[in-house]
Amino acid sequence: VCINGELSRTIHEGQGIRQWGLTSTEIFKARTNPLLKMVSASPDSMRIGSIEVGAPTCADDTCLLSKTPVGAQTAILLAQHDSSRERYDFSETKTKVMLCGKKATSGITRDATPFSLNGKVLEYSTQETHLGIERTDTCMATKTVEARVKTGRRIAYSLMGAGFHGLNGLSPEITVSMLNVYIVPAVLHGLETLRLKTSDYQILSTFHQSILRCIQHLPKSTASQALYLLTGSLPLEAAHHRNVLTLFCNMARREGSTERELLLRQLAMKDMSSNSWTALVRE
Repeated sequence: VCINGELSRTIHEGQGIRQWGLTSTEIFKARTNPLLKMVSASPDSMRIGSIEVGAPTCADDTCLLSKTPVGAQTAILLAQHDSSRERYDFSETKTKVMLCGKKATSGITRDATPFSLNGKVLEYSTQETHLGIERTDTCMATKTVEARVKTGRRIAYSLMGAGFHGLNGLSPEITVSMLNVYIVPAVLHGLETLRLKTSDYQILSTFHQSILRCIQHLPKSTASQALYLLTGSLPLEAAHHRNVLTLFCNMARREGSTERELLLRQLAMKDMSSNSWTALVRE
C-alpha cells in the first residue's frame, strides 16, 4: 500500500472467495486502474476546462463520459478490451447510454448513433439510477427528488411495525429520533450534489411536514412552524443546505484531488447567475 509516497509493510491477503464468487470492490479498483488511465489519456475523453473527468468510478460502477460519439465508443472499446484481457465482464444488459444536455430530446435520442459492447447494441435511456441517485437526460433534479421521497415513504411504512406512528405508538421524542436517523438521511442521499429548485424544496417540505403531523397526531391545519418548534427538527431545505456546505468543506480540504481542482475552477469561472453547484455554495 502506498500512502503519501511511502510504501507500507507487506500485507498478505489470506482470505479467499468461494468458487464462482465475485471479487471484492477493492480488488476490482486495483484491476481496473489501468483502464481508467487509458480512458483519461484519450483525446476525446470528457474534460471540464483542463481537468480530466472522463471515467468517474465508485467501487465496481464505472461511468464513461465523452462529448462526441466517437469518443464514447472508443471508451467502450477500451473497457471491452481491458475486460477480455483481465478476465472480467462488463454486462451489456446493465450498461446504458444516456445523451445528456438541453438538446437531449426523445427524437434526437431515437436517431442517435448506436453504441455496441461485446458485439451487442446498447440501449438508450432517459433515466437511470447511478450510485443510488436518479439521473435524467435533462439533468433536472425533480425526478431524483421524487425518487428520494418514495424511498423515504417506504422506509416510514416499514417502521410502523416498530411503533413509528402517532396514535398508540412510540413517544414523539423516539419517533422524531427514528425520523432523523433512518428517513431523513435516506431522503437527502445524494441531493447535496444537486442544485434544487423551489418546486423541489416544496416536494421535500410537503413530505416532511406530513410525517411530522402523523407522528405527533396533529391535524392538517397545524401550522408548519409549530411542527418544527415542537420537534426541534430542521426543515429539509435547511438540512440540504447543511449537507451542501459539508460536502464543500470536504472537497476544499482534499489537497491534490480532482474534486478540489474542479471546485477552485468553478469558483473562479462561475458567478451567482450561473447554474453551477458553486453558485449554490456562494448563496
